[in-house]
Amino acid sequence: MKGSSLKTGINNNRILLLLILVGSLAPLAADAYLPAMSLLTDYFQTSDKMLKFSVTAYFIGFAGAQIIFGPLSDAHGRKKVILLGIGIGALGAFVCFSAQTIWQFYLGRLILGIGMASGIPVARAVLKDLFSGKALSQAASSINMVFALMPFITPLIGAYLASYFEWQTIFQLVFVLTLIVFALTHWFLPETNNHPDPSILKPHNLARAFLCVIKDKQVFIYGLSTLCAFGSSVAYMVSAPFIFLNTLGFNMIEFAWVAGLITLSYLIGGLLNNQVTKRFNLNEIIFFAFVCMLMSAISLGISLIIWGPNLIAMIVNVFLLMLSSRMVFPNALAGAFTSKQREVGVISSVYGVYHTLGAVIASGIIGMLNFDAATSMAIVLTSFSLIGLLSFYLNQRKSLFVAC
Repeated sequence: MKGSSLKTGINNNRILLLLILVGSLAPLAADAYLPAMSLLTDYFQTSDKMLKFSVTAYFIGFAGAQIIFGPLSDAHGRKKVILLGIGIGALGAFVCFSAQTIWQFYLGRLILGIGMASGIPVARAVLKDLFSGKALSQAASSINMVFALMPFITPLIGAYLASYFEWQTIFQLVFVLTLIVFALTHWFLPETNNHPDPSILKPHNLARAFLCVIKDKQVFIYGLSTLCAFGSSVAYMVSAPFIFLNTLGFNMIEFAWVAGLITLSYLIGGLLNNQVTKRFNLNEIIFFAFVCMLMSAISLGISLIIWGPNLIAMIVNVFLLMLSSRMVFPNALAGAFTSKQREVGVISSVYGVYHTLGAVIASGIIGMLNFDAATSMAIVLTSFSLIGLLSFYLNQRKSLFVAC
């Protein structure tokens, strides 16, 4: 499956840089406040369990909006849709730092998720406009390697801001950065969809396009893979503050450094993925990544049974699981775009919904389980890894271990 750059006359490196800036807003909006969750619990006079649903609210908005933004980018161009989303995101950040009740904060998180939904999903469509095959996987992996630094950086930003200022400062920073990225995108991002098709928004055309993409086997298989991999990542993200701060007794800054070091696994996974794509096909990489995820999740569960929440066992097993999940994402994306459906924005939207549903389901389950945070996380990590492995193998077993 050879790949290449599809367009000439466009500075692809500059576009990749802009997509990184746009896409970096989403992890900043999602992750930066996590070290300060105990402060928000006190501020809103609510429980840890209720506050966890603020993560769910963000991803519900993110998942739902992708259904709209993808077709809009097919109909009216990628750039306009990205700008629209960034503007909505700025509004969401404003509502978050102005919130006086947990329900107002939920609303802000929902709006913020809606706004951020234009960045990464439409960026996938931009990549598809520019690249194909392995070149697409490598471009996506290169961007994701930079995105991988964001879960390292954003908790540190949030921890230091919350330690020296009020928690609202975190969302004030998100607000300012959305305005800056809006201006840079407006000035420097070219339109890569040279054949916008407004007819796609006609109800019968839109319904047909979504139905065809939803029924498409390639989109389903790779979408379900990214659902399981991202759900595992979010299960850790939601649980980590309560494990490290409440159970292990870390302060916010200590937690941010440890959590940041764990998320460096994303960067290593991206570098490793760029190498293994030269030797193995996409399906083989995804399959072995799920095997490693499941082994790490089981090892984590066994360590909890034997030693309880142990810092070293937690870091090692979660690091390996996150590294493995990181290798699923770019290959699943490239696999989904092998679909023969021509509406790239719709494919990106449906794939993105699968991706974000993993977060919604995982964070919702974590919030509803009545076990301690570490046990709940281990249960969800094992379940999602097993489902991902079995579903991928059963659907793709005939194409595994076949040379590209």
